[in-house]
Amino acid sequence: NNEIGDEGVQFLAEALVNNTVLRLLVLGGNHIETKGAQYLADSLRNKMKLTTLDLRDNKIGDQGALYIADALRDNMVLRVLNLSSNGISTTTADHLYECFRNKNSVHKLKLNQNRITNIGAAYIGDMLKENKTLVQINLTGNQIGNTGVQYLTNVLQQHSVLKELHLDSNSITGQGAKHLADALSKTKTLTTLKLRGNEIGPSGTKYLIDAQQNRTVSPC
Repeated sequence: NNEIGDEGVQFLAEALVNNTVLRLLVLGGNHIETKGAQYLADSLRNKMKLTTLDLRDNKIGDQGALYIADALRDNMVLRVLNLSSNGISTTTADHLYECFRNKNSVHKLKLNQNRITNIGAAYIGDMLKENKTLVQINLTGNQIGNTGVQYLTNVLQQHSVLKELHLDSNSITGQGAKHLADALSKTKTLTTLKLRGNEIGPSGTKYLIDAQQNRTVSPC
């Protein structure tokens, strides 16, 4: 956290134009807002070949996330995108679906602590149907609920790549746990499922325990 803000990002973006060497850019917790995201996006459209972009704990919002997603559309080497804690919503999930559905490079997508709802989870599910490289998705601290879980699990039964799914603190109850259990019984690739801070109760716990039989799923 260096509190560089939008003005600092503008200077940084200008310095990064035509930079073909930088691979990792971490700007978390720097009070970057929509305008700063736009400055950064303009530099990303050039010849940068970032493999990791970390913008966690800023305030870029949906419009800022749109700038970033559009700028990364032609980046074929990006592996990790972290937009956690940026005040983004379901609108951003739609943009990310359009950007990453056919981008077979991204491995980790971190959208935790935002305002993504069940509809956003549906967009992410659609993205998983077409993207064959995503191995980790973090949706902790959003608002997807049981309906959002159902959208995701419908895809999990077919998606053979995803290894980690983080759904802590999403108002998931026993019904959502049942959806997850049904998916777990049909997929062998998911090895980490995080559900802390939900309301799955005894019945949901039983569904998941039964589904874990003969599987190797981390209970953390």
